[in-house]
Amino acid sequence: MRKRRIIVFDDEELIVKLLEEYLSSIGYEVFAYTTPVICPVYGENAEVCIRPCADVIITDQKMPRMSGLELLQEQNGRGCRLPIKNKALISGFIDDERQRLVKEVGCAFFQKPFYFTELQAWLADCETRMDLTLPLFIRRKEKRYPISLEINYSLHDNRRLLEGVAVNISNTGLGLKHKNLLVKNQKVLLHTPLPVASNSATVCWTSALDDGSYLAGLNCS
Repeated sequence: MRKRRIIVFDDEELIVKLLEEYLSSIGYEVFAYTTPVICPVYGENAEVCIRPCADVIITDQKMPRMSGLELLQEQNGRGCRLPIKNKALISGFIDDERQRLVKEVGCAFFQKPFYFTELQAWLADCETRMDLTLPLFIRRKEKRYPISLEINYSLHDNRRLLEGVAVNISNTGLGLKHKNLLVKNQKVLLHTPLPVASNSATVCWTSALDDGSYLAGLNCS
């Protein structure tokens, strides 16, 4: 039987760290991110998930590129397999209209600052709806660390050098912001030395950003 898994989205590094430490201490596997673009339903090239990614999702309202409510609405609209009652929105303040939308979406709501005892009581209720025999969809387990590094890359079928910015990195991959649209499964060659397993990478996903550029997840293992 697998561990219970929580995905946390919050653009504040301190909040992410506190939630990650607390939730890990009570036995959860925690994937924590400062941007919602890791969600498979995000962006124009959204994926259709046949299984949920986690047993619980906690998202902040104020985030880059997409608010927490918008993320939950997108998940509902695109067939996210996780029950909405196992999702929670956290925020320092929301107005009457957004409070109405929270009720309409059907998720839990916690106003910052909140007590961990409140969160734990809600998690206990969530656990009644968990099936730990059900395999989860895994997009990326390994945590990436934020950076901002200009890099050169080329496509395997066209060695012309292109420019991009690595916005996060791990041993086996990176997030690449770029102006030339990449597509899933495309092969990319990195020409800038980076602490990754290989300079030969595969595009796992790509999303359009508000400024007209793109963000792609590269697997370098």
